[in-house]
Amino acid sequence: MKSNAKITKAHLKLTTLIVTWLVICNVIFEQLHIHDAWPAFFISVFFFAYELDTKRLKEIFIGAASGLVLGYSIPIVLGILAPIFGPQIAFNMYLAMVLFFIMATKPIAHTALNSITFAYGTLCLMNITEITDHVVEWGLIMVFGGLLLIGGIIGIVKILAKADQGQAAKK
Repeated sequence: MKSNAKITKAHLKLTTLIVTWLVICNVIFEQLHIHDAWPAFFISVFFFAYELDTKRLKEIFIGAASGLVLGYSIPIVLGILAPIFGPQIAFNMYLAMVLFFIMATKPIAHTALNSITFAYGTLCLMNITEITDHVVEWGLIMVFGGLLLIGGIIGIVKILAKADQGQAAKK
């Protein structure tokens, strides 16, 4: 954290508008009966973590999609390995293979395999009994819900930037 960092009126305005947008999106998801909105909201979490850098959106969305694919493979791989090695060893083998794959391919596949991939795969693991039935739905929510969230955030940032330019020109 920067030592000269402070909370400004502009920061509070941006924060208020973004939080309002996120709540509006949550209401939209509720009205559409989308109860598993986490794939969309995690897109915005990573967008915030990358400091609203639009150049990283490709990495965020592709990494998330890769995580859902890896998550989908969890019950399949465990179904194969668990009868042979037992459930705990099978799980640890799967975890080691996935982590190794993500980390080893980072130099050449960082857009598709990254920390976002691991996060989405972990969230799938937390929902392991639902993954095979919901992976397509989660993928669609991730793409379309994520685009809705990110589009609104980018719009807010651009509107505020334009308003700030207009105020600066008046001075």
